[in-house]
Amino acid sequence: MVSAVKRGRIQVDGERVPVSYIIKSSQKISHFVHRHELPVMACEVLILQKELDVLTVCKPASVPEHHIRTGCGSVSVIVYGDPEKPALITYPDLALNYMSCFQGLFFCPEAASLLLHNFCIYHISPPGHELGVGAIYPDDPIPSVEDLADQIVEILNYFG
Repeated sequence: MVSAVKRGRIQVDGERVPVSYIIKSSQKISHFVHRHELPVMACEVLILQKELDVLTVCKPASVPEHHIRTGCGSVSVIVYGDPEKPALITYPDLALNYMSCFQGLFFCPEAASLLLHNFCIYHISPPGHELGVGAIYPDDPIPSVEDLADQIVEILNYFG
C-alpha cells in the first residue's frame, strides 16, 4: 500500500499525496491499476457499443490471478489449463514479467494449443515483477536467490 501511494497509483481527489496524508470526510480515493489481459480465444467477444474514443465489449473474465503469501512476501501466479495435467512453470528473467518474457511463445496459436493441451501452466511473477507494477525503489527489500527458490517451493505446495 505504501509503495502504491509513493508511486502515485493511490490518489486522493485526483492528486498525489504523501504517505502521511490523513483522509478527510467525503474525499475520493482512487487506486489506479494497469492490466494487460491475454486474448480471449475460446469464444467471440461481443461489441456492445463503439464510439470514437471508447469501445465497450462483453467478454469472459480473464484468467484469474492468484496472490500467494510466502515467507518473503506476496507472489502473483497465473494458472492456465487443467491442474490435473503435468505442471509447466514459467519464471521470467530479471526486470521482466511473464507477458514480456514469454508472450512470443504463448501468443503463437500452435505453441499455445500444444502447451495447453499437455500441461497446466503456472506463470510465476516474482515480487515487483507483476503486471502493471511500478518501479522498484532502492528502499524496497530485495529477496535473495535462495528466498526466490523458497517461494517457488511454497507456490508448488500451495497448488498441491
